[in-house]
Formats: sequence, structure tokens, C-alpha cells
Amino acid sequence: MRGNKRLIQGMTAAGAAGVIACTVAFSQPQIMRTEETIQITENQTSGVMAVLNQDDQQGDGFQKFSIEKLEADRVSAAAPASVPNLFTGERAEEMNGQDAVLPEEMIADEDSAAADTQEKESEKEEDTQKENNKEKDTQDKNKEKKEKAKAEKKAKEAKKAAAKEIKQAETAKQWKNKLMADVDDYLNIRKASNENSGVAGKLRKGDVAKVIKKGREWTKIKSGSVTGYVKNEYCVYGAKAQKLAKKICKIYATVQADGLRIRKNASENAIALDAAFEGDKLLVCTKAKKKDGWVTVKVNSLKGYVAEEFVKVGLGTGQAISIEEERALIEAQRKAEQMASVRSVSSSSASSSSAGTAAASSSSVSSSDLTLLSAIIFCEAGGESYAGQVAVGAVVMNRVKSGSFPNSISSVVYQNGQFSPVANGALARALSNGNYRHCTSAAQAALAGSDNTGGAKFFHRVNGAAGLVIGNHVFY
Repeated sequence: MRGNKRLIQGMTAAGAAGVIACTVAFSQPQIMRTEETIQITENQTSGVMAVLNQDDQQGDGFQKFSIEKLEADRVSAAAPASVPNLFTGERAEEMNGQDAVLPEEMIADEDSAAADTQEKESEKEEDTQKENNKEKDTQDKNKEKKEKAKAEKKAKEAKKAAAKEIKQAETAKQWKNKLMADVDDYLNIRKASNENSGVAGKLRKGDVAKVIKKGREWTKIKSGSVTGYVKNEYCVYGAKAQKLAKKICKIYATVQADGLRIRKNASENAIALDAAFEGDKLLVCTKAKKKDGWVTVKVNSLKGYVAEEFVKVGLGTGQAISIEEERALIEAQRKAEQMASVRSVSSSSASSSSAGTAAASSSSVSSSDLTLLSAIIFCEAGGESYAGQVAVGAVVMNRVKSGSFPNSISSVVYQNGQFSPVANGALARALSNGNYRHCTSAAQAALAGSDNTGGAKFFHRVNGAAGLVIGNHVFY
């Protein structure tokens, strides 16, 4: 029984110690209740001890011990098995006089704070993801834009390359049956395929001929008005002829429409320097910077621009000249030199006297005719040499004398569709501002019967066609 007493005492002391330790984690009312429980336990323990002592005396201790033990177990069960987050020292003192926070509430607060932090982090991650998506969309759009621009550029280059290939193929086809004389001056065109045959004409440097039949030593050709034979050893054919033409010939823009404006700048709104008409050939400035849709040309000493869609750009090759045409040209040049010599010696008073003589030689000529002829010469050849001015006047007079045209200077000049300065207003401006006066001498010479064109009734800018070339015009 003594062993049992010691066991009960140990159990009772341990239970009491556990209850005392638990009081630290509870609120003030709980502590008070716990203290009461401890007091009751101590009293009951004393009762148990007394009963045990009595049992030793009475011999019936086991049954009473069991009853008292159940009471002790109930007291022990009233206290929590374990108490986490115990406070000691300063924290215990801080808790004194305050409502203690239950563990469940502390956990709930911590869970709420953790949830808030997690929510904020989630929102932050969502914002970051949105920014990343936005940046990615911008990058994708920029990439798509660049790829589109690259594709357009590539397509444009491909189209340009294809057009170039087509043009080269067409050019190669055009030159397939062509030849040029690879000489410093000219190559004689013989009437027959031997060196003793007479000369039909000359294939000058820059002239192109069509191959009719190529033999072992001689080739039969046609160029301009000349048909004959040339020695093969002095000629180049096909692609080689084209290469030579690019080397020695200038490039011209042949006008494809009447009244084409030559602009000061590459713009439709730019000032018009001059007007060109169908068939006119304008010298292309090959060294000028290219402007999209425009061709840079030379107008007298100025640089101008014409719309690319209204011209055809190509090499300014020539054609052979016949012996008869060459003789007429030489004669025209001789007369032009004579005229220039007379003009340089004559004084202004002599010019007035010459005008009177010219008027006397033709009763049909009046001062108005002289003025009109001077003005049309100015408009057509104001920037040409004196010989070129006389030649234009001679064409007008040749038409007057011909039965195929009107029989007066005024009627010839104003005949519908004949002189472009009439159509574009240049003649009217010249008559009003008097700029034609420096062409009066050439007009007087033409009125006096001077004709260095050989009776020509037409002229146009040099374009490689057959005719008598004086300055920048071909007369025929």
C-alpha cells in the first residue's frame, strides 16, 4: 500500500505542476479558475492521502483509492495537455494586466497577413505579366512592320530587276542584227563588195547600220538613205556594237508628246523653263542625281527635268550620210561661214541698209513680216548659231515659195499644227517683249534669199534621222 501511496502522490504532484505551467498561457480569468482548480486538487489530494492513511488502518483502501483517483483524473483532464507559445520573463510581465491573445486568434491574424501578402504578390506578378505582354506585343508589331517593309523592298527590287532584264533582253534583240564602225572618223560604204567600187556614203563614228547579209569579208548594210557594203574588219556586231555605242554615244530623251514642259525642278509645280514636242531629242545629264519619275536634261546651258512617262531614253546613235547629203552639208556650212563673216563686218547702219535692200528685192515683204520672221526664228533657234537661225528663216521662205503651203509668211507661221511656239504661246510672248530683235539679221538674210538648207521645208531637233544637221536641228 505504501507503494500505491507514493504512486498517487507522484501523479498528483505532476498533475499539479502541469496545471501551474498552463496558467502562464491563459487570460486573467482563466488563471484564476486554474488557481481554484489547483486549490481543489490540493484539498482532494490531502483527502486522498487521508483516506489512504485510513485504509492502512481499516484495510479497505483499494476501493476508496479508486474513487479518489477518478476525482484526481477529472481535475487533471480540466487542464490542457500541452500549452504552446509560453511566455516568460519580460513578455510575461507585458501580458500582465492585458487580455491575452488566444493561439487560434494569433494564427488567424498570421494567416490573414500571409493571405494579404500573397494577394499583393499575385497582383504584382499579374501587373508584371501585363507589362511583359504589352512589350511583347509592341515588339511583335515592330517586327511585323519591319518584315513587311523588307518584303515590300524586296518585291520592289525584284520588280525593278525583272524590268531591267526585260529591257536588256529587248535591247539585245534590237542589236542582234546591228553593226557599228569601230573607227576614229568614218568608214566608207561601197556600192559593191570590193575596195575599187565607188563610195555610196559614209558610216561615221556613232552611226548604226542594219545588217542585211554578212559575208566572209564584206557585209551588206542599210543605214539612213544609204545601202552598200562595208569591210568586216572595221566593224563590230551585236552586243559588241551595243557596248561601243554606250561608250561613244550620248544619251537622249526622245519626247513622246506635244507640249511637254521642261521644269526647273523635279516637280509638277516647278517653273517651266521651256516646252518640247513629239520627236524632240533632249540631251540627258547622266551624271545628275536620279529623281524618281523624272529625267534630268540639258536645256541650252541650264539643267531641267521632264516627266519620265512622256519620254523614251536611249542612246543618241546616228545614221550613215550619203555622198549627196555630205556635199549639201558642206555647201551649207560654206554659206553659213560667209554669212557670219558679212555679219561681223557690217555695222548697225549697214544692217539697216541691208534691210532696205531686202525689202526692195521682194515687194511682198513688209515690216510686220520681218518682225514675225525674226520672232519665229528667235523661238525656234534663238540659242543657235547664226547659220542655224538663217536655216530656220530659210525653211519659212521655202514654204512660202512652195505651192504645198500658204503663200505668205504670216499664213505659213500660223498654219495649224506647224510651229510649236505658236501653240504654246512663246511666239506671242516674243512679239510682245521684243526679245526677237537679235535675230533680225538672220531674218533679213532669209528674206534676201539666203538658203543654207538646200531647199528644206522641214526641220526638227537632231534625232538620228537622215537630213542636213545645222546646230541642234536636222533640215530636210
